[in-house]
Amino acid sequence: NIVLIESTTLVANSMNVSMLLRIDEIGEIFEDVTPVPQNDGPDGGVCAISYPTSFILAYDYMRACWKSGELSPRSLKLSATCLKLN
Repeated sequence: NIVLIESTTLVANSMNVSMLLRIDEIGEIFEDVTPVPQNDGPDGGVCAISYPTSFILAYDYMRACWKSGELSPRSLKLSATCLKLN
């Protein structure tokens, strides 16, 4: 588990900017996709986490890609963007 976290951090820190999407363009690039908000269950989880707006937007679209099974260049860039935001 620790190796995965260190590996992920290394990848995120070495990403080229061209691999990422600008947050203000995500809605336009994924205009044909309905974002899927995070679902913490009926009780809202143990505690609420206050995520930045950019994180919420990117991951809502990433969840939609996971749900639909989309594998495309734009979803690859979105996953790189999400990784960088995390």
